[in-house]
Amino acid sequence: MKYEWCYISLVGRCIKIRFRGIKGVISVDPWLTERSNWATEHNIADNMENYNKKNKLYMLFRPSQDKFHAPLSHKIEIVKYSSPTPVCLNRPYIAILDQVSGMQGHKVHTRVCERISALLDRQLMQLAESLMTEDRCRDRLKEFPRRISIDELSLARGFALTQEPFFQSLLRASVAYTVKKQLSKAQIQIPPHLGRTMFGVVDETGILQYGQVFVQYTKSVENKTPGPNAAKVILKGRVLMTKNPSIVAGDARVFDAVDVPELRHLVDVVVFPQYGPRPHPDEMAG
Repeated sequence: MKYEWCYISLVGRCIKIRFRGIKGVISVDPWLTERSNWATEHNIADNMENYNKKNKLYMLFRPSQDKFHAPLSHKIEIVKYSSPTPVCLNRPYIAILDQVSGMQGHKVHTRVCERISALLDRQLMQLAESLMTEDRCRDRLKEFPRRISIDELSLARGFALTQEPFFQSLLRASVAYTVKKQLSKAQIQIPPHLGRTMFGVVDETGILQYGQVFVQYTKSVENKTPGPNAAKVILKGRVLMTKNPSIVAGDARVFDAVDVPELRHLVDVVVFPQYGPRPHPDEMAG
């Protein structure tokens, strides 16, 4: 997908779409813009035929994304787009971690169990603090959909949100719902700097090797439409990934996160290599 075409500051670097009979995920590729600029600079024009263009391209699809024939239309339906999204442990994935860590020995299994318990204690403590302390109350409210600008309701202007009945009712409902999910689904929130939910895309440059991934995420998980100047973090080292839903032990995989400058235009997505006996997402699918 051409870089400037997708309103990059509003939509995201990766989009799940429906277009005619095509469905799937597309991502930003600066090469399309560079090719178009190069053709313009050298006075190279495409043929008048719409199906043989090579330079002025806005979007490219793979044959596998063409599911069925549909009437001609220029409307694109955006189903989802990449954005900073937190991630939670759930009951099936906790069972997988318990099973896999048990195979590694007693010490590893104990360490994993203690870590999961610590994450649960952390979340319960934060829920309690959000009802009592002003700072945690504001942080919790900022996680909600942006209907009200919490920063505008500052203490300096006389707004104590822990004492406002409306905001207290919002927090109580949110805490009750979170506790209910923990009891029914064992959902334990992972700190945003330790885990995220992301789309997966393929490395079009061919630089990543088998077993490597590129991950760059927006530092603030509260900013759902981060601009080009938003603070970002590039992961390096060993990372644990899984798919949703997780069913068997093979759904959890460990990869090496590396920094590839040619892929830094991709944010809040996981870039998988195009090499190897099987694609990594396919390996996680069984």
